[in-house]
Order: sequence, then structure tokens, then C-alpha cells
Amino acid sequence: DAVKFQLFKADQLYPKNTREYKVFKSIELKPSWLKRLKRYSDKKKIIFFASSFDKISTKNLINSKIKILKIASSEITKLHNLCYAASFKIPMIISTGMAELSDIAEAIDVCKKIGNNKICLLHTCSLYPTPLKDLNISNISKLSKIFEVPVGLSDHTIGNTAAISAITLGAKIIE
Repeated sequence: DAVKFQLFKADQLYPKNTREYKVFKSIELKPSWLKRLKRYSDKKKIIFFASSFDKISTKNLINSKIKILKIASSEITKLHNLCYAASFKIPMIISTGMAELSDIAEAIDVCKKIGNNKICLLHTCSLYPTPLKDLNISNISKLSKIFEVPVGLSDHTIGNTAAISAITLGAKIIE
């Protein structure tokens, strides 16, 4: 149904001359590719969206006329970026793998105060790959009850067992 990319600048995530910087620099998606990727996705009737890691990336995505913004779990506490992303009032998918419940509540509050109520959470376990025994998939129901927003699963397990289980627990999105 959809294809998701990640739009970031390595120099805003990691110090230069680190191994992480070199890896992320090598996989940066060039902003100039966005419109072409969006056109191709539209042609194939696939929803195009991306995770944004900074305000410039968010603006580039908005200019590409995306219909959904994704917030990675590593970015959930960067409220100035989250606030900016929410201000465009398009649907937002927020991953929760690196967040405490209080972080999630604060993120949702920020979005709602800006006037963006189009929020979906993704239960995420930030291990790659995630062993099924560590998934804690019951968090899908818990997040749904606590925050009263649609909840899905960002699945990093091997196979489709977790995705099928997530659907039985009410997941609305599988990534």
C-alpha cells in the first residue's frame, strides 16, 4: 500500500569522523530525488511518505506534496521538530520504540496543541532484528487504550507472525 523512505542529514545526527556518520552519509536520500520518487509512487498507486529527522527535511517533504509524515522513535523527544511537522496538519505516524509513556504523551499533546489530531502511533521494538520473545506486542492494545489514537506495529522481526498477531490486537498499520 505504501513505501516509506527516510530523509535525514548525517551531519545533524552524528559527529563527523565517526563510523555512524560515515554509514549514514553513504545512505542519505538526496532531496532532489523526492519529486521523482513521489511521481513514480503516484503512477503505481502507492502512497509515498518518509521519516523526517529535521525541519529542512520536513519542508522538503511537504514541498513534495506528501500526504503522511513519519516521526522515527529516535526523534519523538525533539519537540521543536515535532511541533514544526505537526503544524502542516497532515497525518503523522509516530514510532514509540525509544520512548517512555510520558514522552509519547508529550508528543501527542504537542501535535494536538498545534491543531493536528491526525496521529497514529506505532509500537516499535528498536532491535534489529527483534526476537519474537522481546516484541512485547501487547503494547499495541495498551497504547490504544491509553492514548485513544490508532496504533500499529513497526515490525523488525523475521517472518510475518508478529504482523498477523498485531492485527488480532487491533493494529491499523503494519510497517
